[in-house]
Amino acid sequence: MRINLILIIAVVLLLACNDNESTKETVVTLIEKPLLTAETNKKHIEKGKEIAQKAFIVLSGNVKQAMANGGIENALTYCNINAGGLMDSLSNYYRVTIKRTSRKTRNQTNNPTTEEKVVLDKYLEMKNKGKEMSPIISFLANGDTVFYAPIIMQPLCVSCHGTVGENISKENYAIIKNYYTTDKAIDFKAGDLRGIWSITFNKGGF
Repeated sequence: MRINLILIIAVVLLLACNDNESTKETVVTLIEKPLLTAETNKKHIEKGKEIAQKAFIVLSGNVKQAMANGGIENALTYCNINAGGLMDSLSNYYRVTIKRTSRKTRNQTNNPTTEEKVVLDKYLEMKNKGKEMSPIISFLANGDTVFYAPIIMQPLCVSCHGTVGENISKENYAIIKNYYTTDKAIDFKAGDLRGIWSITFNKGGF
């Protein structure tokens, strides 16, 4: 999508369910129009968190099972065949578009858009400065709303996204390169910013 207007960053304070707690959420708006109400922002944030958590649980649970059944090689094969389908199924269920992207992708179909690159860089800046990486809400020119949240590298994931020769055997990396010839998703450590969830709510809400 061509974005012709200046990126505006605003910080919105939203009340949590507990009156004694509050959560800072970043709102990125890409068009010059009034922001959605705080209540609408809160709904998108809560729903986005729910979807991202569900997607993580489903994907990680299936990968762990595949690994238990046949080791890293089986897990790699499972991801290659099924990961996209799982995300599509969850997208259809929630009536959204779920995407995982990164500055270093494994599958080129998950490469970041121009806006997603901005968000990725913003999260990396937050992490490097020791700031909390809160969810980001973006309003697109076509009326869609996008929820972003960071994906943090988990210890289990270094088996497929760590360093070749240390966490990833050369044999297993050969399998990865066979499936993904342009793979860039390596050299991560546990706790690194692996990428982001990008969840698009179509115009009209959910």
